[in-house]
Amino acid sequence: MTVKKIHQLPRLYIKNLLAEGSAITLGEGPTHQLANVLRLNNDDEIRVFDEEAGEFLASLELPKKKNAIVHLKQQLQESPPASKPLWLYFAPIKKSRMDFLIEKAAELGVTDIQPVLTDRTEVRDLNYERITAQLVEAIEQCEAFHVPRLHKAIPLKNINASHKIYAALERRHATPLQQAITAHKEDAAGLLIGPEGGFTENETEWLEKTPGFVSVSLGDRILRAETAALYGLSLLI
Repeated sequence: MTVKKIHQLPRLYIKNLLAEGSAITLGEGPTHQLANVLRLNNDDEIRVFDEEAGEFLASLELPKKKNAIVHLKQQLQESPPASKPLWLYFAPIKKSRMDFLIEKAAELGVTDIQPVLTDRTEVRDLNYERITAQLVEAIEQCEAFHVPRLHKAIPLKNINASHKIYAALERRHATPLQQAITAHKEDAAGLLIGPEGGFTENETEWLEKTPGFVSVSLGDRILRAETAALYGLSLLI
């Protein structure tokens, strides 16, 4: 089997600690995806991976009316070391735009996603299970190994981090983000993006005076939340 063909095989994330020669029974969701969406058959090959052991070539067993079983045949590669901590703090936005943001943030290498509730946050009830599934799917597709951690939403003023957080503020004479990154050179960092309509004046003043936050500018244009987040993350990775 050529390397190109291996890379064309479906790729599935499994939480179990994987090992050559083992067999793992999948849940209903992955079974449905492999059998009914991808229409795979018995003995078809797939790739499976976890965050510690790495990626393995596996064969598929599809018992009738039972969950699929994957048989791990050989290790293809070890899991690489986790990247430096990169947090995205953001006020949840409308569904379709947030779907895009979550997927692309995972592809860019975010390690932690922290929803933040601000005075102007429109979306406050989040489907954490759905977002987690989106994160896993993004990691499967982009050939990464580490699924970003999704944290429960917290109020803006409850943020308590040990790393610098670059707070993108609109209509402020703040340091450009790229310049601020060069000045601080942190091993771990976070990016804070406000809601539609931006932070309130009280929130902005709080961010400007609270230790740990670095007020930054993303340029002269007023960007949509998802655009601002992805632009900022592209500079931080």
